[in-house]
Amino acid sequence: MSRKRFALVWLLGGLGTVVVSALVTAVLLKNNGWLGYWRLVAGGAEAVAVVTRTEPQNHCLAEYTYTVDSRSYSGRGPECATTVGERVPITYLISDPTFSCLGSARARLYNELATFIVGGVILPPFIIFAIRRRRRQS
Repeated sequence: MSRKRFALVWLLGGLGTVVVSALVTAVLLKNNGWLGYWRLVAGGAEAVAVVTRTEPQNHCLAEYTYTVDSRSYSGRGPECATTVGERVPITYLISDPTFSCLGSARARLYNELATFIVGGVILPPFIIFAIRRRRRQS
């Protein structure tokens, strides 16, 4: 395979990996993964919550409560470095305060997108080399 062809396959494979990863997470993950964070960035507000329970053995799960317009809400999300009673920042959706995430939705969105991009850069060469190796062995 020429370098030019390899680069093209890598680029197309990378774009495909990013698109498929984004679609799968948006559909299968609770709160829609990056799409949920996108909603929070576009229509959210920041507040302070209080951690009510932690489960370090369960993917660092932390449950929290927060108040919006004198109503109490609760949420949960991954946060390893928190303890019960600690005040933590959250982002909630203004139009639906039951929808929230721990920390900055913008930072979590960037993290999700960066993960897709890294996967799009790393995964295609492994697939290309595996296919080439298999063809040579046949």
